[in-house]
Amino acid sequence: DKMASDRAKPLVKLRCEICNVSVSSSRDLEEHKKGRKHKQREFELAREQLSPSADKRRVILGLLTRYAPVAKDAEQALDAYIDRRSTTSLDTKENGIGVVLRPGKCKAKSEGGVLLYYKYTQITQPDKMTLWQDALCRALHLTGRIRIASEGINGTVAGDSLALELYMSAMKTHPELEMDRSAFKESEGSAHDFSGLQVMECKEIVSLGIPPGSLKSTEGGVHLTPEQFHKYLNPEAVNPDEPVPPGLGKGSRTILIDCRNAYEWKVGRFKNAILPPTRQFSDWPKFADNLIDELKLASGGDPSTKGVETRAQNTTPTAVMMYCTGGIRCERGSAYLKSRGVQHVYQLKGGIHKYLEAYPNGGQYEGKLFVFDKRRLVQPPQCDVVGKCEVCGVQYDHYTDKTRCCTCRALALICPDCVQKLTPRGETNADDQTVEKKKSPKPGNLNYVCKLCAPAEETLPAEQPPSDKFEKFLAIFRGPMCAGKSTLFNKLRQSTDERLKGVVFVDHVAIKGMFRHLGDKARRESGKRWAARIADESVKSKEVRGIFIEEMSEECLREHMAQAPEEHGYRVTVFQWHIDIKLAHKRNIQRRAARGMAPRSWEEMVANQKHWEAENNALRAQLDREKEGRNGNGRRVVWVDGGEGDALEVVMKTLTE
Repeated sequence: DKMASDRAKPLVKLRCEICNVSVSSSRDLEEHKKGRKHKQREFELAREQLSPSADKRRVILGLLTRYAPVAKDAEQALDAYIDRRSTTSLDTKENGIGVVLRPGKCKAKSEGGVLLYYKYTQITQPDKMTLWQDALCRALHLTGRIRIASEGINGTVAGDSLALELYMSAMKTHPELEMDRSAFKESEGSAHDFSGLQVMECKEIVSLGIPPGSLKSTEGGVHLTPEQFHKYLNPEAVNPDEPVPPGLGKGSRTILIDCRNAYEWKVGRFKNAILPPTRQFSDWPKFADNLIDELKLASGGDPSTKGVETRAQNTTPTAVMMYCTGGIRCERGSAYLKSRGVQHVYQLKGGIHKYLEAYPNGGQYEGKLFVFDKRRLVQPPQCDVVGKCEVCGVQYDHYTDKTRCCTCRALALICPDCVQKLTPRGETNADDQTVEKKKSPKPGNLNYVCKLCAPAEETLPAEQPPSDKFEKFLAIFRGPMCAGKSTLFNKLRQSTDERLKGVVFVDHVAIKGMFRHLGDKARRESGKRWAARIADESVKSKEVRGIFIEEMSEECLREHMAQAPEEHGYRVTVFQWHIDIKLAHKRNIQRRAARGMAPRSWEEMVANQKHWEAENNALRAQLDREKEGRNGNGRRVVWVDGGEGDALEVVMKTLTE
């Protein structure tokens, strides 16, 4: 009776007043409040409270003076900005904010710009800082990306020059930021350099790939002004009587490290810098560990000669100079080096941006500067092309969305001529108007694999045939439904038999690439690239003895059987299954019932059996014309009974003959 009365009680429902959603328990309500939709709604409501009015001047002035009053020149800049944006339309419905983000067109380049900045400082309430930044940028019609965490702020914003002045004034008066104007890196641009505005609350403002909090922002290297950095790039030219930081004087050895990714330094860098082969900054610690071990930075041992100046005495301390785009990656990179025992670490204050401001003609920086917006590249008035096409080697330094590695999707430097050659079949280059366009190319559809993804080159003996004529084999399993080929394939894959050492197992999707891996020298590199994507690392070594393929189409099979494997040093073996139709139908019913599936019909099984019988007869006729099933070209077909006998032993015996 008590259980019945409990069931009769109505369920108590709790309601979230913000989202207008009902839940059955307080625990569910707590889980709901942790969700993305609830937080997004909270964010929108808070933003509406920050800008409740559609009066542009009152909204912006309220955001600017939210934490401290602004100077008179800032109010004058606000009036000038309002006059310039007098045509801006207002809409209180979009994004729940009084002033809509609708970037206007600048009349001249001088009227727009891009700001790059960061600051490590304690932010007590990152969520409120995120709300304020979002509302301020939208009110000023700024675009860009801003990351906010308890450790600081990192951002890039673009828009009208007057709006950027107002933004810098607000950042200067904020009690937790108090950013000086010198902390901003300015360059020409407009709000259209970004597709929109993104303000995010994160765990850290730049990710190094290690647990957040492992390094403190105060543990970084010593900041060098652009003038000091320029002078110490050539330590031999430093006046010996002038006091210099440890490790940077005349006679010392300095190591210059680029903290950017590979696709960034390919278009511009400082001379003699050590260039890390990284796709993202989270890969940098692994590179730094290898560099420390190689150059023995922590112990002060003799360094490698690559990118490092030699010194007369080992007692001179080793100094590391670092640079990046705006300086924030050097903060993390230098702190990591110091945590590994490197004593003297120096970094370029303000990054390459500030260096180019001090030296507009480039100074000792060669090439262009890669930036993470639609401009892609910022170049000094006088600069040489240092980038090279990754395919043909011609000088080229222009990135497009289409020229990407098909494996890791990283940007690649590929000239237009090579783009045309790498465009897949059935597609044409968008710039080629002479060929009829069959299919529009999509970004990243080039048949190109970058050097970071492609396996290392293998050293092949010149003009020396292999010791064994058929030292490698390609085994193909073919047969009708329920013949047992898939079961055997899985048994072989899981086997620990010594005879299967050095054998790679591949499903039918990867047939083409694996066949090319065993192909002739002309196609070997292409085959290795495909193999690296679908097999284990061992497939790239010479230890690979053979490849098992579960299935292969008739067209591919006839193509491969028609080739001359003796030129490639491998044997093609086709294991052709055959099975009684009644036994196959019985297995079909049992296996699909075990999976809770309806069995295939008898008619479908008969049709499939007839198809394979026809293929078997055609293959037998082909081999009969060659007079024997195993000929001098290393091509053979083995008929396997799927209903009787030990098929596994048949396969193993055949391959080890």
